[in-house]
Amino acid sequence: MLIAVVDDLERQLKAGRLDTEAATTLVLAQAQQRPELEGVRVTNRHGLVVAGKQVPGQPPLNLGDRDWFMWQRDNPGGGLYMSQPLRSRFDQAWILSFSRRYQDAQGQFAGTVTAAVPLSYFQQALQSLDVGAKGYVELRDGLLNRIAASTQLPRADNEAPGSQPVAAELRAALQSGAIRGTVQTPDSYTVSFERLGSVPLHVMVGLHNDDT
Repeated sequence: MLIAVVDDLERQLKAGRLDTEAATTLVLAQAQQRPELEGVRVTNRHGLVVAGKQVPGQPPLNLGDRDWFMWQRDNPGGGLYMSQPLRSRFDQAWILSFSRRYQDAQGQFAGTVTAAVPLSYFQQALQSLDVGAKGYVELRDGLLNRIAASTQLPRADNEAPGSQPVAAELRAALQSGAIRGTVQTPDSYTVSFERLGSVPLHVMVGLHNDDT
């Protein structure tokens, strides 16, 4: 989805200029088709949001201080980037931001396209899975911080996502670079894991021996 927006923006720039009204129509249509998204936005090279959802009654958002923006700015050809969990500047919810950069007609950095996914979306999806009375499903990032889990209640508004203990056997398997695998842990769990696509997210399913 982000690639399609990038392609359209770069086509506009090669034709002469960026049509922000057309870009806004495009990103709002993309977001409407994907209810899991908090929003899709386009920034210019300075981080100012020029297309997409804004805060009503407030000046345009500036995302130029976000780590993901600086990474896109400084890494030509870097592709898709996933942020660490952060607060949305639209509604203060915890989100993951997925972004891509777009370039002008001369191949220089022109800005970014970003899509925000609330952590609550992942939480609700995991809680719908049946893994037995003692089983669990977790989503962890590349640093093995827990993003969401089937076994916890939705986070309080003031509670930050963060690290939770990972069994040494599972940590070793994840850090080996394996895309998927299964390990036995000392606490009587069989844990299967898989990396999700090109982003640093791992889903892991733990089944307790008592449930199998």
